[in-house]
Amino acid sequence: MLKSTRAGQIMRVLEHLPVRKRNKVREVTMDIAANMIKAAQRCFGNASWVIYRRPCKETCL
Repeated sequence: MLKSTRAGQIMRVLEHLPVRKRNKVREVTMDIAANMIKAAQRCFGNASWVIYRRPCKETCL
């Protein structure tokens, strides 16, 4: 898990993984932020995406 939400930083970390291994990834679960989608597209081109949205604590009370 990465703490950063900047697409550039995420991609730099993930691009250290060999392309062959990244191409084996089938599914990526990520936040709804556009920068996460950008990083997933670039680093895991063959994967499908599962986008989640954290529930708001205020509405859950």
